[in-house]
Amino acid sequence: MTYEVQFQVGTAEYTARGPDIDGVLRLIQGVQGVGRVPEWIDWAGGACPVASGVVVALQPRSGRQTRGEGQTFDWGHTGRPGDIVRYRVCE
Repeated sequence: MTYEVQFQVGTAEYTARGPDIDGVLRLIQGVQGVGRVPEWIDWAGGACPVASGVVVALQPRSGRQTRGEGQTFDWGHTGRPGDIVRYRVCE
């Protein structure tokens, strides 16, 4: 099951989606925490959890962090070093 919640912070609209409701709620809290860095959200693989245009910071199994538009990354897990194991939304 995938949970999806649409919400707004100021004039920006977001869609949070993920395989567990706790992760979705942590994502929303991170985005709403304007002025502070959102917490990392553990990721077990699946469809991209952020809407198009949302920039995220990622940490793959290899440990080398990167960032970019969420929709441009492969969010599935294949057991390789590039699998995303945690992420957070960037402002």
